[in-house]
Amino acid sequence: MKINITKYLIIMCVMIISQSLPGCLFEYINQPKSAQIGETIDIEISIYDNIVPETNPHKGILGIIAPNDWTFISASYTSVLGNGSLTESAEWRDSVETYFPMAQYGENMKWFVLLSDQGYTYDQPVSFVVQVKMQVGQTEGCFNLGYLTTKATSGLLSSGNPQWAPLSFPHPIGIPDSGLCVSVFETRQALEWDNLLDRTSGWTGADGIYSIPLNESEQPSDKEDNKHLILFSDTFIGEVDSLNHRV
Repeated sequence: MKINITKYLIIMCVMIISQSLPGCLFEYINQPKSAQIGETIDIEISIYDNIVPETNPHKGILGIIAPNDWTFISASYTSVLGNGSLTESAEWRDSVETYFPMAQYGENMKWFVLLSDQGYTYDQPVSFVVQVKMQVGQTEGCFNLGYLTTKATSGLLSSGNPQWAPLSFPHPIGIPDSGLCVSVFETRQALEWDNLLDRTSGWTGADGIYSIPLNESEQPSDKEDNKHLILFSDTFIGEVDSLNHRV
């Protein structure tokens, strides 16, 4: 018999995490990975609001970070409360620019800020699905689009609270090819960690748990499309047999 310190097999599972924080959240953002010069693209965005009850019928705001030479064409929304349209708002664009200055998000980009045609009151959490059409400009390259949403009322944009004015950024799009967008992240084998992790002594016995988002949302959601990868690890200190099985 020998004394050893052995890790349990890491168990991985995909779990749907119920959201625990109240707020206005992006459930998903579907945009093309590439587009041609002058092409009209479709973007679908689902926005979930669980700050209830909402007794004031505030209109909704959707901000989009896009290149300077792009053109907004149209936007509409659907929900269980009603359907409608969104149009550009110069007034709210100035407000968004004040608290989310474009200089933070890249050169030759600007805010397109849209305002819904009406507001709603509701007692239960609700989703709004927004369909946006935009025309691509004449400039080639990789551009990081961004999305912001909130309600058209004072104090939310300036609050600094991501549940009240969530921003989802970046969402790269390549013009005219997605190959122009090279990820700044790289996954490679870390040989220098092998001896640290694959060893038979020196483990502390501490457990580990990691949560990895599998979508583009900033907050957990109970919606089917919004999932997290939960990674569990465990260690123990004790006696093992010749096959490293705990006894």
